[in-house]
Amino acid sequence: MGARHKLPVTAAFASAAPPATGEAVRQFRAQGRRHIAVASLFLAPGFLPDRAAELALEAGAVAVSEPLGAHPEVARTILARYAVGAVELVPV
Repeated sequence: MGARHKLPVTAAFASAAPPATGEAVRQFRAQGRRHIAVASLFLAPGFLPDRAAELALEAGAVAVSEPLGAHPEVARTILARYAVGAVELVPV
């Protein structure tokens, strides 16, 4: 994302690994950045995506994307990986 949009990007997490989404947003705010958006890479809604979004917004993010969900590209990627794996299981 950073290379494509020529903007600073950092990975943040909703579990035990640092930095948490709120901390990552606070770090950008400390650098003077005001318009901070968080791109969620969760596949489905639930506690972790909700908590990550809550922490990011509390820390000053202006937007948080929804989980990827049933986007057709996600489904195509999963099916392609399954097909490759299935082919490797066939004895030659």
